[in-house]
Parts: sequence; C-alpha cells; structure tokens
Amino acid sequence: MVLALLVYCEATESDTVQVQLGNGWNLISLPVDPGDNSIQSVLLSIQGYYDAVFAYNSYAGVWEIYFAEAPDFLNTLHSMEPGRGYWVHTIDSALLEITGDEIADTSVQLNRGPNLIGYNSSTKRPLRNALSSIHGRYLSVWTYSNPPGAWMRYSVGGPYPNSLEQLEPGKGYLIHAKEDCIWDVRAEEPGRVRIAFWNIRIFSNGSRDDEELQQICDVLKDYDMIAIAELRDEEVLQRAVAMLEDMGKTYAYEISSEVGRGVKERYAFLYEIEDFEVAVIGEVFPDPNDDFIREPYYATFKAGEFDFTIINIHVIWGSTLEGRRAEIRKLDDVYSAIQAEDENEQDVILVGDFNRPPDDESFDELRYIEYMTCLFMPPAASNIVDTNLYDNIWFQFIYLNEYSGNCGIDKFDETDFGNDDEAANLAVSDHRPVWAEFFIDIDDD
Repeated sequence: MVLALLVYCEATESDTVQVQLGNGWNLISLPVDPGDNSIQSVLLSIQGYYDAVFAYNSYAGVWEIYFAEAPDFLNTLHSMEPGRGYWVHTIDSALLEITGDEIADTSVQLNRGPNLIGYNSSTKRPLRNALSSIHGRYLSVWTYSNPPGAWMRYSVGGPYPNSLEQLEPGKGYLIHAKEDCIWDVRAEEPGRVRIAFWNIRIFSNGSRDDEELQQICDVLKDYDMIAIAELRDEEVLQRAVAMLEDMGKTYAYEISSEVGRGVKERYAFLYEIEDFEVAVIGEVFPDPNDDFIREPYYATFKAGEFDFTIINIHVIWGSTLEGRRAEIRKLDDVYSAIQAEDENEQDVILVGDFNRPPDDESFDELRYIEYMTCLFMPPAASNIVDTNLYDNIWFQFIYLNEYSGNCGIDKFDETDFGNDDEAANLAVSDHRPVWAEFFIDIDDD
C-alpha cells in the first residue's frame, strides 16, 4: 500500500488543494468540504486513474466499497466526507485536486476499536496536541508512509520508539479507541505539569554559596515539581525557595526525616503551590528488615484532576554491585505496598537514582509488574560525563493515562556550562534531572 503524499493543504473558503497519489493504495482524507460529496465528483480530477475506494464503518464493523467499473447496485460506498479515512487504489501516480470550503464541523465520532478517520484541520499539529480532546481514550494511531513504504505508528506507553509524531491534513489515520468518544481537533489543549527527579550532589547549606545556588535554581524553575535526592539539610531548601520566589516562582516542599546508616540524607518534593496540593503528607517507607540504606520516601499530590503518589529512592552505592541489586530487587514490593494503600488510587510514580541502568537484571521483579515501563533506556545518559543511566522514572502506563508522552533528560551541563563537566559538578551536580510531563485536566480514576 502507498500513502498519499500531501503537496498543498492550506484551506480557506473555496480553496483548491492538491494531494499526490502514488501507484497502488493511498490512505487519504478530505482536507476541505467539497460540497458535492459523491465519489465521482470528489475524484473527478483523477478520473481514469483510480479503480477502487474503501472505507471502514466502525459503528457497524464493516467495510464499505466502491469499484469504478462495477454496477452501482454492487457498491456500498457512494460518497466521501470530511472526518473519514479512505483507501483509494490508483493504477498510476496521479495528482488529486479537491475544491471546497474549510471544514466547519471538526468533530469526529470514534467508536471503541479501530476507526479509519480523517484529520479535520488545514494545518499540521503534533499528534499529542491534536488528539488532546481524547487523551487517555486511545491506544494507538497508525498511518502509512511512502517512501519507504512502511507503516508509521504512535502507541501509548508502548515498549518501542514511536515513528508517528504529527497529524497532517489530507492523510488518513487508523485510531484504535479504548471507548466511544468524540474527537475535536479544535478543542483547547489541557493543562499540564512537568515532574522531575534530580540527585543534586551533596545538596547542603554549607556546600553551596549564593551563586552556585542560583545556578541550581535556574534549573529547578523549569519544573513544576522536583523530587530531590542527596539533600543534606532543610536550610538549603529554604534558601532555594526564597531565591525561586525572587524569580517569580512560588514553591513549597515536603521533606523527609533523616535517612541513612552512616551519612544522613533527606528526600524532598519541591512543588509549585499554584499547581499542586498535598493530598497525603510525605512518609518514609517502613523498613523493619533494614533492606535499604536510605528508605524510600513517598507522598500523594493533586494537580487539577491529576492525583498521584510519587516514590523517591536513592539506592545504595556501597562497595559491591550485589548490594545495589539487592535494594533494587525490593522495589517491586515497595511499589506494590504503596499502591495497595488506596485501592481507588493506582497512579503511582517511582523516581530515583537507582545506581544501575534500567536494563540491569535487578529490575526484573519491578519490570514484571503488569504494564510497568521506564521512560529512559540506554544509550541515554543521566550523568554529566555521558557514561551511565542511573536516574529514571517508572510507572504503569495503563494507570498513568495522564502521561502526555513528553519526557527528557535536562543536559544543563551543556546548556549552562558549555560542557565543562568539572565546573557543572562543582557548582551544581554530576547528575542531570530526568523529567516527564502529565496532563492535569483528565480524571481517569
């Protein structure tokens, strides 16, 4: 099958648009409303170059067909309308020209299961933004690209990289919906927050002067919530909050008691007051068997309609690899126990410095939790010398429907220090923040 190549698709009133069709099957939609929707009228400019048109009726679960040479009574498809996707089979390459008005009704009814639909807009948009009105209600989106003659897809929470990043007028798409819903490309985009984890090297009041703390705050201000590890005292956090306020950002924090067998550390959740409220105050996870050198710390927050529990962990470094792996192997029990505390709230996010890459065997137990995924995999690196990926974000994608699909590793060492690793480490940290973005206007509980 060959997908149509869009040549021009900016639509105004009574505009003519062109769609280049390849020899064979082309998956298209109407980027304008032609008025006369009969197949013969819509495809008049390529008469003699096409011999079949197929459409899928997702409500009835049947294909509707049109063969140009068949008697009309044998055909079940007679018109082409905006909002639907069509397979058009051509016997040679052809340039389809469609004249019509801008599409007035941009809403498209989706039924549970596969839907072959069109994109009711005259401009390209990032896929997640274009589909924001049905966020959390679809599993995958597919289209077909030529060249290289391969399917492109976006899969929610899938284990493989996505190849489809934007929706374009004139193309047809296969959307697998989780439930009946209405997609409107003109719907306002939902609000969103960025949540980060950051191990800030020996983050204490005595270890950072104001200039260094300013450099740290220059990174912190880009996030709505930051889970912090390797915090040594509360005073430096208070200074950071005051400095951030001078920068126009109002933060509060949840801070743990001291943890650690030798050197004492604290965890913290630094959050913007405007976006978050604390639903359940922070608590150190009970560890009667002393499995962790620094017990995990967790709290529950609410941002708009998005409520979630976040777990912060700084795994032991120690003198042996097995010591690190032993702690990581216990994290599935921690995750499950915290999740079980509230049967109505399954949105749990595990963040931390795990001191092992996510493909290490020690994560097998955590990975075996149903639908569990981590956002970063090698060769990505979370340390400033680009050798290791120890910092990460884990959650079950089936529950975290609010995840927007946007995430990243903040290479402040390159943007703020010109890749001077020694200076970045001394002033700020040898670790980079890892972050993920979540929608806050969708209640999936």
